[in-house]
Amino acid sequence: AEALRFSSDLKDIPICPVDKNKGAAHVTCPRLWWKYYKKTIWENPDYIKTDVSPKKMYKQFRRDYRRFDWSRFGKLDRKGKLPYAYIFCKEKDLNLKTRTIVSTTCHPLKDVQKTSALALITILRSITPRDSRYASNLFVTFDASPLIERDVKELKNVFGKHTRLLGYAGDIENMYSRLPIKEVLLGIRYCIWRAQRKLRFQNEFVHVHRGRPDLSRLGRRYQTDDEDARRTCEFSFGDLYDFCKYDLENAVFAFNGIVCRFADGIPQGGTRSPADAMAYCMYSEDMFFRSIYDLTYLRKGGLGESGRPSILPPCMIKRYFDDCRLIVAYDVRDKQTKFKAQRLIDYYSKYCYSDSVKIIPEPADNGFNFLQCKVVLTPKYSCEYVSKNWAHRLETGSIK
Repeated sequence: AEALRFSSDLKDIPICPVDKNKGAAHVTCPRLWWKYYKKTIWENPDYIKTDVSPKKMYKQFRRDYRRFDWSRFGKLDRKGKLPYAYIFCKEKDLNLKTRTIVSTTCHPLKDVQKTSALALITILRSITPRDSRYASNLFVTFDASPLIERDVKELKNVFGKHTRLLGYAGDIENMYSRLPIKEVLLGIRYCIWRAQRKLRFQNEFVHVHRGRPDLSRLGRRYQTDDEDARRTCEFSFGDLYDFCKYDLENAVFAFNGIVCRFADGIPQGGTRSPADAMAYCMYSEDMFFRSIYDLTYLRKGGLGESGRPSILPPCMIKRYFDDCRLIVAYDVRDKQTKFKAQRLIDYYSKYCYSDSVKIIPEPADNGFNFLQCKVVLTPKYSCEYVSKNWAHRLETGSIK
């Protein structure tokens, strides 16, 4: 009731959440707010204005839905509209920095988009080994602390009591807005190829359970229950890639009655955007480590296919969307190992991802914060669970 009275009193004044914190409101001058919109969306060269009307674009989606028989994967929203773009201010600088979101909640193909997202996430989970220090992608925030604890425990014993650890913390800038579409598609195709290898190029389907995503798996759908049949479907690998390609190449939104396309990048706020970004990052990281030497050694703990030992320093990499962390071990007695560790960190920050997606380094001299854990590397290693809201309450007396 209090929120409703507040919004009615400020009826003509823009009110939005403070970044991703829906519990805090940010009130802005209407003229200044339109200036934000004009600069961020209307005058942004990353968004190309088209001559196609929203109505004509909707008809194209409906026509393609029938032509490609996408009714196998989801329903067409006949009352749907084109995605719309909106902004809200970033918490770091409420007066200067904004975040652009393209909402697809009203997209005519939103049901198919959701199913394809579940299918792609199922593939990514299936090809991510949980017992490897080089399996970077985290799907759940609470996995960070136990996995880092496990991997660092192994790293600390590489050189015995002479082992020292170097850390790197970075934030991938322009995670969505500048991702090259061709490279995203390359990443999706690469992840599908790895799933094909896992299945030995047989039974190349993804079984998707809409009601219980945890029941989704690789392989065909086998059940006769009518209720389950309505809540499940199967994507062939070919159909999944074709729809992902179509959806990325036809990513549009309507703003002020004008249909805008993405010059490059994928929409932040899209149903499948997180999975697309994960596929791209997993592909880039795998290619980065392969460029150093054979991954057979990394995953099996032995020699590479060439029979030579690794030239890669012992390390651990973890990433949750755009937050990436790297820990490298070196021998305090050998300056060469420390040089290799520092060079690996330097090369990772410069060459792992595309030039359009830069990594902004964050302080990590003695350790770093990552999701719900705090890692201290020197003088003595420790990894403990922390709550950002609770830490903020201890400092300021209020929940963040």
